[in-house]
Amino acid sequence: MSKFLLSRERLGQLEKDEKIEKHLAELLFKIEDLNFIDVSDAEGSMTGNGHAYFRKSPWASSDILVTLAYDLKPMERGLTRTKEKPIWTFPSDYIERLKSILAENNPVLSPLKK
Repeated sequence: MSKFLLSRERLGQLEKDEKIEKHLAELLFKIEDLNFIDVSDAEGSMTGNGHAYFRKSPWASSDILVTLAYDLKPMERGLTRTKEKPIWTFPSDYIERLKSILAENNPVLSPLKK
């Protein structure tokens, strides 16, 4: 998909400040079932190489598990994105957001909210 849309082998080859063509960004914003997530700001994401980050980054692995357990969309999991780029990112307060989200979605975990 990345090769077709962005002429890159991987989405991860897109530079952080690189612009995405406006018409392409508009299209990607409209496709709700396709989510690009930039993990470069996630804690532990630069550990190892390749896709090992999803095991070594507590943020990335938590996001994957919350997605599978609760079927939440990126915004519902605490991720953010700008109006310019259809790429979700991990905000610096991700863990606090995640604790609150987990408490709201699973009452057993409500002590996490504190």
